[in-house]
Amino acid sequence: MKNKSFTLIEALIYIYVFSLTLIMVFSFLFWLFNYNSKTQEQINNLFNSSMALGFMSEKIKLADSIYHPTCSLTQLSLEDNNEYIDFYLCEDKLCFKQELKEPIVLIPKIERLSFEIIDEQGIKISLNNLITTIFLR
Repeated sequence: MKNKSFTLIEALIYIYVFSLTLIMVFSFLFWLFNYNSKTQEQINNLFNSSMALGFMSEKIKLADSIYHPTCSLTQLSLEDNNEYIDFYLCEDKLCFKQELKEPIVLIPKIERLSFEIIDEQGIKISLNNLITTIFLR
């Protein structure tokens, strides 16, 4: 007569295989969630950088001149109708300030920012992973 019941060893092997499968599934789901969060953060960062570059481009194109005494790798100063406009790095934020007004944060967290003056009328901007060159009017 054959006994069709499980032995203790078979039950332990079943529990072990089932537990291993659950651990693998949850590890994959955790990795997938983490990867999705990082990707979403990168997309938001790229979108914010693109919007900030568009805003900066408009201000630069309308400016009369570059104000050289206060320009540096992390600050760009422009003169427009006898008013000064600054784009600068404040802590890890990109800020915009018009003369006699409070600064505005354009991007709350940036990884890289640099301004390079080309000739007297052009500016090369590196913002996070985006690089562009803009010329005054």
